[in-house]
Amino acid sequence: MVILTTQMRRLFATGRSEMRISMKNEKMIKGRYSWEDLRQIIHVLRAPDGCPWDRAQSYESMVKCVADEAAEVVCAVENGDIVNLEEELGDLLLQVFMYSEIAQDRGDFTLEDVVDLSLIHISEPTRRVVI
Repeated sequence: MVILTTQMRRLFATGRSEMRISMKNEKMIKGRYSWEDLRQIIHVLRAPDGCPWDRAQSYESMVKCVADEAAEVVCAVENGDIVNLEEELGDLLLQVFMYSEIAQDRGDFTLEDVVDLSLIHISEPTRRVVI
């Protein structure tokens, strides 16, 4: 389950979103979520009528967020806390989607560009992976 942030709860509660999401105990209710669900939520939050905090974010303003989330992943691994690791990896993934949305808004690159470069990197000859 994806836990909604305070900003997301406010956004969905106002009905400003095209997305109609049922909530129970502050969780989005759906059997399984997709990459596109996450992408759409980030897009809605950064839309002109979305969340002011999310709209105001930039590469620079997100540095502490991404550093904190990466540190929490490391901490979960070092503590052998698999349940927390799953959550923290989700938080870190959220940062990747947020940065990619900011980049797309600026015309710098897209999430697809990030994925392409990741696959190119992993398929370099020294990696011995063929895609």
